[in-house]
Amino acid sequence: MSGSSIYFPVGLEAKKQEYLLEQKLKFYGDEKEINILDKIADEIPDKDIVGELYRTTSVIGMDELEDLEENGDAKERAITEGYSIQIKKRRKANIIPITAETARDWWRSKNWLKEFIEANYPVCMRTVLADFIRLIDRGGLTAGHELFNNSTKNSTDSSGDLGYDGKPMIAKSGNNHIAKGHSTTYYNGVATELTGADGLTNFLDAHILLTSTNAKTEAGVPFELQGKKLFFLGNTQQAAYADMITNSQLNASTSTNAKTPKTFQGRYEILETTRFTNSNQWAIGVCKFGLVYKIFEPIIDYWTAPKSQKQYALIAQDYMIGCKNFRTIVGSNFDES
Repeated sequence: MSGSSIYFPVGLEAKKQEYLLEQKLKFYGDEKEINILDKIADEIPDKDIVGELYRTTSVIGMDELEDLEENGDAKERAITEGYSIQIKKRRKANIIPITAETARDWWRSKNWLKEFIEANYPVCMRTVLADFIRLIDRGGLTAGHELFNNSTKNSTDSSGDLGYDGKPMIAKSGNNHIAKGHSTTYYNGVATELTGADGLTNFLDAHILLTSTNAKTEAGVPFELQGKKLFFLGNTQQAAYADMITNSQLNASTSTNAKTPKTFQGRYEILETTRFTNSNQWAIGVCKFGLVYKIFEPIIDYWTAPKSQKQYALIAQDYMIGCKNFRTIVGSNFDES
């Protein structure tokens, strides 16, 4: 499926790149939804992608250096590896037939290509976003989900449909994550509401779980989140309650209108999605510190079927999405099955 047909002008290749850039600038400027991905997740650098895979390992380092006496010898400390993580390149695609008139005439081809990109570039980006939100939404399933399975023909993901540690990305108490470097266990799934008199307390509990209890390296060493932007993700109603809890001078979710803690004010980026399964579902996390993504340029190709001489166009989107640190997200009311 490579190359142009004898009818489809080769000169359209330059126009294709022009139209793609035009739509990229327009889409990222106008679309509120795609900004969810960009704000929450960290983009995988090109240099870290080898072939179809991004690989990383959570290295287990030391807690603190030890005293060295004058003229003494430094103690030897081994560095061990944590969990191996791999995230694969995925592809979504469709094939569209081209009419004979479009394939034959330059002006028809030029207009068709422009309109084709204008119509399908947003589709490509929303496809990636939908799978990214789906990754979070399915993150509590105890049996896992195929979006967490990053096996390829040449490389097996040992965690299968689960997170990199063999647990759901969002695991409730009783199905805890187990640290690789020591016996400490963690959970990051709860079942609490933001509505009603307990909304502030429930949010505070989740906030402490995210920023204190679970804020540890694989070796159990606390990591500092001071100054890092946090995010809230939920539907319109949940986002409204989160906004009142985190940004209002008086907290409307409590019967006494208690003052919102200054710890919250201005620290959370409130983001809305219509793609969560449950209406009372919500998540908080650390921006660009655990969830990762990569969006590649959309692929547009056109060719002629040898026997029928029919013209076709391919629109495809390659991307990567995944989680390399469960500690940087806490979810509430996520489905387990």
